[in-house]
Amino acid sequence: MQSTIERIIRDPEDMEPSAEEPLGLYIVRGDNVCTVGLVDEDLDNSIDWTKVKGAAIGGTKHS
Repeated sequence: MQSTIERIIRDPEDMEPSAEEPLGLYIVRGDNVCTVGLVDEDLDNSIDWTKVKGAAIGGTKHS
């Protein structure tokens, strides 16, 4: 993928704002895929990502 951005979404109790880190060219491997898909750029640009908060996504591996 090219022109990628990693969004770092902070926990609701964390006082630090969420952040975006530009990554540029990024190779996707099976061990680090969460979601890949098309993006509605108008909707995406209308969101202030520094104010978005959320809990961590749980693991998917079974023990």
